[in-house]
Amino acid sequence: MIDPMPEDPVEPTPALLKMRCVPRQARSRMVVDALREACERILLGEGSDVLTSHRIAELAGVDIASLYRYFPNKEGIIAQVYESRLVEANAASHLEAMSNIDPHEGEIEEKLRGLVGRIADQHESMLDLHSDFYREHLADFDLSRRWRPGRSNSWREELSNWLATMLARDPTMRRRLDAEGTAFLAIRVLYGALDSAVLESPDYVRDPGFREQLAAAAVQSLYG
Repeated sequence: MIDPMPEDPVEPTPALLKMRCVPRQARSRMVVDALREACERILLGEGSDVLTSHRIAELAGVDIASLYRYFPNKEGIIAQVYESRLVEANAASHLEAMSNIDPHEGEIEEKLRGLVGRIADQHESMLDLHSDFYREHLADFDLSRRWRPGRSNSWREELSNWLATMLARDPTMRRRLDAEGTAFLAIRVLYGALDSAVLESPDYVRDPGFREQLAAAAVQSLYG
């Protein structure tokens, strides 16, 4: 087998996360944190339709000039909210998914279904925060293409390696000589379908039936 070309992890677009002024002092960081937290509270409690820079500043308890000192617009604050969620919550979920590589009977299928659910849940939570923003900037907040901290691979590559190891240790898979290629295909089927669902039909991400169909397709790619 010819090894697949490595996928270069994609970092966030600098324009999205670049701030007008980087907070260096404790008070400045408190202001930025307050603006980010206010933005998230509005999105979760009131919805994206009422989100404005003035409303964010008002809820954060700072004047609008302070907001514009650090951010060019409200999209810059939304991006910070998404980045915070991406790093803190979604990375932990990926680590949980890869917590065990010792396969037992039926465990590979079970873990793959669990992985589908976790990734779909991540997309769902990001869509619920601000659907239009997330769909427009999906590539910028795609955790699977980011470097896994402390590793030289992206999360997507790490998941492929994890699944390949599972397959190589599974007695029922000994007849298959290409665990790496099989794992590569299964992971890309999973991510590709979910990315398309986010962009084209977000309701599918929330649909248990679609999730089950996707999990079945990924499992079928292992044994088909």
